[in-house]
Amino acid sequence: MRDGLLFKLFLGKQVAEAPVPVEIDDSRCVRALAADASCTRCGDACPRDAIAFPGSVPALDAGNCDGCSLCVPSCPQRAIVGQGAPIACGKATLFAACQRVASVGQDGVLPCLHALGAEDLIRGWLEGVRELRIANGQCNECERNTRQRLDHAVMAANAILESRGLEKITVSAHAMKDWRTALAAARRRQEVRPERRRFLRSGLNALADFVAPVKTEAVAASWIPSAALLPETKGAVFAFVPGIDELACTACDACLRLCPTGALAASEDYEKPEYAIRPALCTGCALCRDVCQENAIHVDEMCTARQTSIPLSKRLCQACGTSHLAPVEESNDGLCRICRKTQRHRLLYQVIDTQ
Repeated sequence: MRDGLLFKLFLGKQVAEAPVPVEIDDSRCVRALAADASCTRCGDACPRDAIAFPGSVPALDAGNCDGCSLCVPSCPQRAIVGQGAPIACGKATLFAACQRVASVGQDGVLPCLHALGAEDLIRGWLEGVRELRIANGQCNECERNTRQRLDHAVMAANAILESRGLEKITVSAHAMKDWRTALAAARRRQEVRPERRRFLRSGLNALADFVAPVKTEAVAASWIPSAALLPETKGAVFAFVPGIDELACTACDACLRLCPTGALAASEDYEKPEYAIRPALCTGCALCRDVCQENAIHVDEMCTARQTSIPLSKRLCQACGTSHLAPVEESNDGLCRICRKTQRHRLLYQVIDTQ
């Protein structure tokens, strides 16, 4: 594993004897970006109801949080940091054990194996990981039993990799004794001192030079999904795919202005205006869908991209004379979106400065 080459990994904290609550960075939460944001995925993933939404950002009940970190991979903006981390021996093998079967504080121990998401696995793949070796207890009998499962994350990660003709990640489960033996053998073979890595949080700024599709201020300032670093091939599967209904869209740009990663962006070509749809940059936060007053946006999961761009046409409003853009497919009634909503009395809605 190489620090900072494809993405920055942070050193993980060992799992402590007493539960250590997760840490939430409110400034990165999509709910802090818009009052209409509906995302509650971290709270939905918590098996102890330790995360609530009394205001614009999530509130953590530290006393009720047992540090399971199941909320970490659920956050589309990676705004949550948990404890524990897998351990990488050499380049290709990742070892992870559940706290229920391993000694507290041991290398490679996570509070819960299901805190590894598809995004984490693909980021590991980008660093050379091709095999995951795990040791776990009886998950179905655990009080943390959750619908968010490691096997689902592996299936999703492998579907994304296979659709691009890339090698899959294999998973093997071991008894704790055999897991320790395999880990020790891997260490001897590599003859290196492995480092504990935090796969439960990804770096923010180390990827800028590797994002091929487009560089925008939004992308440079935000967390970048791993799909942006995978090769783009025909029929590639993406974790999240935004789509725009061209008949309903009014080209108001609200979704573009609020998209935290640049998954939706406007073309800079004035002669050929269009909206660009980049599913490789979509985190599934659904902020675009939440702010669209026309309900023209949908976000699908685990599918191929059916749209890559929405052509726009230049129009002149017959009521107010304003030049504006609209999707080519939208019916042309001769009005801009403001006059259409205000029944052409657009000037009545302007603020007149008399000073």
